[in-house]
Amino acid sequence: MRGLAGQGFTSRLMPGWLALAALILLALAPQAARAEEVIHSFSSQITLLANGSVDVVETISVRAEGRQIRRGIFRDIPTTLRNDDGTLLRSNLNVIDVQKDGAAENWFTESIDGGIRIYIGKSDVYLTGGDYTYRIHYTMTRMARRFEEYDELYWNATGNFWVFPIKTAVAHVILPEGARIGELQVYTGRQGDTGSDATKEIVSDNEAIFRTTRPLQAYEGMTVSVSFAKGALAPLTAWDNFLNYLSDHRRAVFPGIAAFLILLYYYFAWDAVGRDPKKGTIIPLFHPPKDMSAALVHFVHNYGWKRSGWTAFSAAIVSLATKGLVEINKDGKETSFRHTEKQVDYLPPGEQILDDYVRMKGTLKVNRANGTTILSKRDKFKSAIEGENRTVYFNHNRLYVFFGIGLSVLLVLGLVVINALDPVWLVISVAAGIAFVVVGSLIKSAAQGSWFVRLFIFIWVAVAGSNVVGTLGSFVTFGQIDAGWIAAISIIVMNAVFAFLMRAPTVLGRQVMDQIDGFKMYLETAEKSRLDFIEEPDFTIKRFEEILPYAIALGVEEKWGDRLAGELARHAIPETSSYNPYWYHGTRFSSSNLGRDIAGVTSGVSAAMIASQPVSSSSSGGGGGGFSGGGGGGGGGGGW
Repeated sequence: MRGLAGQGFTSRLMPGWLALAALILLALAPQAARAEEVIHSFSSQITLLANGSVDVVETISVRAEGRQIRRGIFRDIPTTLRNDDGTLLRSNLNVIDVQKDGAAENWFTESIDGGIRIYIGKSDVYLTGGDYTYRIHYTMTRMARRFEEYDELYWNATGNFWVFPIKTAVAHVILPEGARIGELQVYTGRQGDTGSDATKEIVSDNEAIFRTTRPLQAYEGMTVSVSFAKGALAPLTAWDNFLNYLSDHRRAVFPGIAAFLILLYYYFAWDAVGRDPKKGTIIPLFHPPKDMSAALVHFVHNYGWKRSGWTAFSAAIVSLATKGLVEINKDGKETSFRHTEKQVDYLPPGEQILDDYVRMKGTLKVNRANGTTILSKRDKFKSAIEGENRTVYFNHNRLYVFFGIGLSVLLVLGLVVINALDPVWLVISVAAGIAFVVVGSLIKSAAQGSWFVRLFIFIWVAVAGSNVVGTLGSFVTFGQIDAGWIAAISIIVMNAVFAFLMRAPTVLGRQVMDQIDGFKMYLETAEKSRLDFIEEPDFTIKRFEEILPYAIALGVEEKWGDRLAGELARHAIPETSSYNPYWYHGTRFSSSNLGRDIAGVTSGVSAAMIASQPVSSSSSGGGGGGFSGGGGGGGGGGGW
C-alpha cells in the first residue's frame, strides 16, 4: 500500500516538475540568443576620385543585445598612416551622412590617438534588442598611392579592431573614370596576417569586388589592393606637395613656426619699446640723485622692489631715525619703533606715511599682533613710491608682455587642436616653465644671500637638475620627446625671458640710473682707491648717517659701515672715536666689526617686519607585399 501510495504521490508531482523545467528552459533560451553581439554583414563601397581622395559608404548590419551595443555603435577610422620610409601621411576625414535603418541618425566624433572615432546614437537613448543596419558616408583625402610605374588604392575595408565577429564582408572598389585595373590583392586575418580567405573579381575596367569566404573573428579584417595604370589621377602640383608636406610634418613644422612667431613678435616689441637708452660713463658720485628718497632710489635701481619692498621699507625707517623722528629699540628678539614727537617741514611721500603711522602709535612693536597693519602700511608705502615714478624713470611694458602671453596661449592651444602637441606634454611644459622661473629666482636669491644660502641652493639645484636631465634623457632614448614639447617649453621660456627684457628705462631714467650707479660705486669703493677722490666731502658722523639709508636701499650698508670703521680707526673724525647712534638702542657696536653690526641692525629690522606678517591659511599592397590591416581606412569599432 505504501509503495502504491508513494507511486501515486510521485505521479502527481511529475507534471509540476516538467512545467518548472519548461519554464527554466524558456527563460534560458533568450539568454542563449543574447550570448553574442555580431556584425551580420559589412559592406563598403570605396570610390577613388581623380584627386586621390576616396568617397566611402559603409553599410554595417549588427545584432544588438544591450551588452556592448546599448545606444549604438562607434567606428574608429585612422587618419595618420606610416609610409615605407617611416614618414607619416596625414589624411583629412569628413563625415557626410550617418543613418540607422534608412533614417538619419544622431552622431558625433572625438579625436583618438592617430584618428577619429565616430559615435552613432544618442547618449540618453537605449536600443531594444534586435538587428540594426548602420550606413556611414565619409570622405578621406590622399588615399591614392602614387608610384613611378603605376598607381594604387590600398584599403583596409573593414578595419582589424572590431570587438565583434563579422560574418560576411564585401568591398566594392570603383576607380576614376578611364582607369584600367592592373592587379588585385586581398588579405584577411589579424593585423599583419597575409591570409587570403576572400574572392576577388574585376567587374569592369575600373571596378572590382572582394568577398570574404569565411567569417572574420573579432580583431580580424579584410584589406584590398587595386593597382592601375598611371594617368587616371590628376598630377600633384608643387603647391599640393608643399601643403601635403606641412600636413605630414605638422608635429615638427607647426611647433617650429609657433616658436618662431613668438620670437619674432618679442624681438620687434623689444626693438620698439624694450631697448635701453645708451648707458653713460659711470663715475663715482659723492651724493645721491637730487630730490630722490632712499626708497625711490631703491625702486628705480631695481626696476621695482626687492624682498617685496621690505628693504626699501627698512631704509625709510632708518632714514626717519637718522632725522631724529624715530628711535629703533632692540630688546632681545623684540624690535620696536618709538616716535620722538619731533617735527620736520618736509618728508618724501613714502616716509611721510611711515612717520604718520609711528607717530599715531607712539611706540610700534614689530610683532604678529601688528603684522596685518604693518603689511597694510607697507602696501601704502609702496604705492606712494610707485606714484613718484609714474613711468618717469622706467617702463615695464607689461601690455606688450601680456599680448605676447595671449598670443603664446593661442598658438600652443592651436598646436593641441591640430594634434601637433599632446595635451599631456602641454601640462609637462607648463610645469617645466614654472620650474624654470623658480630655479631662476633661486639662483638670483643665491647671488644675494650668504654663503650658506648659496651652498644650499646650489646643492638643491644640482640634485633637482640631475633628476630632470635623467628623466629627459630617458624620454629622448625612447623617442618620447617631440618638436611640440620642445616648442612649448621654448615659448614659455621666451615669455619669462622677455618679461624681464621688455622693461626699459626712459631717457631721464637712464640718466638717473647712471647717477645711482656712480653713487653706489662710491659707497662700495675700497679704502685704498679713495685717494683719487680729491673733491670728496669731509667724512663726518652726520654725513655717514645722511647716506646710510641710501646704502641700505642699494644693499651696500656693510661696506658703508666699514668705511666708518676705517675712518674711526685712523682718528679721522675729530668729534668721536666710536659710534653709538642716538637713534638705536640695543647691542653696542664693535669698533672692529662696525660694518657688520650696522648691516645686522638694518637686516634685523627688515627680518622683524617680515616675521611679523600673518601666516596664510602606409606601404604598397600590390605584388604580394601587403597584409591584413595595411593601407588606408581600417580602424575598427564597437558598441557604446
